[in-house]
Amino acid sequence: MTPERLRLEEARRWLAQAAKDLNAARLLAKPEPSRSVFHSQQAAEKAAKGFLAFHNVPFRKTQSGGARRAMRRARSIPRRHCGGIETLDGLRRGLPLFGGAS
Repeated sequence: MTPERLRLEEARRWLAQAAKDLNAARLLAKPEPSRSVFHSQQAAEKAAKGFLAFHNVPFRKTQSGGARRAMRRARSIPRRHCGGIETLDGLRRGLPLFGGAS
């Protein structure tokens, strides 16, 4: 398997987990708002990790804020790779094999 394919597979795993958290957040929005916020934050962080994995930007996979620091380092990723990712669906569209750019 090529390094690009490995990165893509890792990104897809992160996005799949993010989608599960986002679904939980939607389901909990009315009955448990604070839990909904927690799952929303988790979805955002996992989506960010998927983006970073795809672009080969190193990050820690722990709760230490590594993804936030890595996102600051990710400013070197060309802007053409970052368009349309304001939502998880936009991020998914931006990745190959999700029907997005290659």
